[in-house]
Amino acid sequence: MAEVDADSEDTRLELELQDTLIITNDIKMVSGAGFRKDTYRSETYFNGRGNNYQSRFFGNLEYTPLSWLTLNAGGNWERTSTTDNSYFSPRLAANFTLNNRHALRLVYSEAVRTPDGFEQNPDWGYTLKNVRPSQYSNLEGRRITTFDAYEVLGWLTLGKDLDEERITSREISYFGQFPLEQAMLSVEVRGFKDELRDMISGVIQLKDWSVDNNVAIDQKGFEVEASLEFPGTMLRTSYGYLDQDTRYTGEPIINDDGNVDTRKQNQAVALLTRMSVRHSGSVAVIQDLPWGLKASSAFYWADEFGRSQFERIDARIAKRIYQPRYTAELGFHHAALYESGSGTELRQ
Repeated sequence: MAEVDADSEDTRLELELQDTLIITNDIKMVSGAGFRKDTYRSETYFNGRGNNYQSRFFGNLEYTPLSWLTLNAGGNWERTSTTDNSYFSPRLAANFTLNNRHALRLVYSEAVRTPDGFEQNPDWGYTLKNVRPSQYSNLEGRRITTFDAYEVLGWLTLGKDLDEERITSREISYFGQFPLEQAMLSVEVRGFKDELRDMISGVIQLKDWSVDNNVAIDQKGFEVEASLEFPGTMLRTSYGYLDQDTRYTGEPIINDDGNVDTRKQNQAVALLTRMSVRHSGSVAVIQDLPWGLKASSAFYWADEFGRSQFERIDARIAKRIYQPRYTAELGFHHAALYESGSGTELRQ
């Protein structure tokens, strides 16, 4: 028996400057720069203290050549110390205003996610303290690392430099408002296609460290959101559909027999698909009540969430108090959560 320390502390310092320049009524530009410093301290996960740094410059130019057309071109340049590389992420968009109540938008964008400090530069180990019984006193102060605890020496990626994850996204969306006799109906429909490459997947454990840029994902789907607003009442509903194709693209994982370990490769793929939901949606109602009270209730659901179906119901009633020097709100909230596949039920 021994005592170990698993404490970890992270701090972040971030500075950003932004400028908005209105060149003409039809041309506007937003630009800026930012700096971020992440500091981590942990005897267990980093064997001490370290820092990560990120610098970035960004800008967006908006141009309205016609009353019904607005164009946007922007980008973000960043450099991070976790990979010691620079990246540029562009974004292009076109907004078509069909009339005062209908609009169409097209967007193309690219982005990256760089590995964090723990993914890229870990030094995981437990220093044994107060070792008991006494015959094991020679282990006092010894640090047990991943290399000591690893079970399958044929596949250990600890110390391997990871690359950035990349995403290319395309989307088209429509927004429309339809006045009714006593209400306003608003509808937004969005279709998208995303390509995610060099995704980081694998197991992060003391005895099993296998993260790598080894998965590619293709996603496509659509989202629909609608709201119906009456005086004092609002109804909202949404639905989303996601079709995802995931495949292993990393180096072959070889087991102790010298053969490709398809089980571990399939595990890397499954780790990035378990949080993807094919069908999801929500229904909500917000109602004004007498005495300044407001009540709301919402139902959320997600089908094929891993191997289960997720459902949640929220109910809330609140009263806002307005005073000359302050505004306060008192509310009561109740939530019920249920996952059919796991049998988990939570109420609060």
